[in-house]
Amino acid sequence: MAQVTTGIRLEAGVEQVKGISNFPASQRIGPHMLGLRSNARQHKGREYKMNRTTGRIAVTTSAAALFSTVLLGSPAQAASLSSEAASICGSGYYVQRSHVLSDKETQGATAFQLYNASSKKNCAVTLKHPTSSSFYGGKTTLGAGLRAEGGSWVKDEGAYGYYAGPVYISAAGKCVQFWGKTYQSGASSVWYETHTSALGNCG
Repeated sequence: MAQVTTGIRLEAGVEQVKGISNFPASQRIGPHMLGLRSNARQHKGREYKMNRTTGRIAVTTSAAALFSTVLLGSPAQAASLSSEAASICGSGYYVQRSHVLSDKETQGATAFQLYNASSKKNCAVTLKHPTSSSFYGGKTTLGAGLRAEGGSWVKDEGAYGYYAGPVYISAAGKCVQFWGKTYQSGASSVWYETHTSALGNCG
């Protein structure tokens, strides 16, 4: 089964619960993202570099911004989340695809699809990003799911502190979809960010 490179979120489905019908995007680049310790940070395929002499910010495109430092805090955190997802699914599982459901600093979450070549099973988990806010560890709606081509969805959705799943399916010879959901809140509204992937990782 071919491994598909993880990509970053371009947009996410939104299931409105109450409050305003359009909510502000949380995609702001602040000084904490541009960095005091480093002269470069990445955001959605763009690299922001601080010129130490002039103090100006130069913006250049970058194809390497898959798990960017803005989306997941740091490359180390991205690797840590992938490792945690594999640990939750069990021995032999590795990440095939993932999707950042939310990159909010205090309410981040990522959905993962994993595969085990020995058992030929897929696994799905959705993880909250570690944060000092009450979101991490507090029980909020979180969901993970998988579907084999031609089959029905297998989902785990509930109030969880750290992750939803693991969900398993056997899909030998078939394409697979994965799904994720997370709770979000703003100043005057509550909503859910969701993602349903295209069929992929066929084999």
